[in-house]
Amino acid sequence: PLVRFLPRSRRWATDRESGALRFEGVEHDDEGPIVTIIGAGVLGQNIARVLRSTGITYRILELNRETVGALRAQGEPAIAGDINDPSDLRAAGVRSSSVVVVAINDHAAVVHGVATIRAMRPDAHIIVRARYVRDSESVSAKGADTVVVEEFESSITIFASVLRHLGVDDDAIARQESILRGTTFSSEAP
Repeated sequence: PLVRFLPRSRRWATDRESGALRFEGVEHDDEGPIVTIIGAGVLGQNIARVLRSTGITYRILELNRETVGALRAQGEPAIAGDINDPSDLRAAGVRSSSVVVVAINDHAAVVHGVATIRAMRPDAHIIVRARYVRDSESVSAKGADTVVVEEFESSITIFASVLRHLGVDDDAIARQESILRGTTFSSEAP
């Protein structure tokens, strides 16, 4: 899905030595980042690391000024600001971003921020990390395209690890994962 947002002049390529995914013909984009990451915790920094290694331009918006200072000292394109401040979102490049990743823990701020982002950029793909299943509907209702729920995804990772450790076939594990995903966050067992 990300490829549809990238300029057509860019192509995916795989580095022969490392196997890393990269774009060929990437030049600096003066119009702004392709991706805006809101939140510089573990998730935000991991996303930044992957984007940097693939040549995708990004900018990080982080509330904690000390974290921003440390990121800038490492050469990261980070700015201090709040998800609920439209001027901070503009400074972070939301108006030019094709994808906005929201990786902060304050659910009320996320809900309001997603609505603000959606109003600023109706065509951006907004991906939100939510801690709990109960939070996913309110974020989706405000305009998030994809909501990744930590408690749901961690349950899949854990049951897959348990089954793999017990010698269950990968195809059977994949079927169970598919069944669980088909329950749409149901608390009932598949």
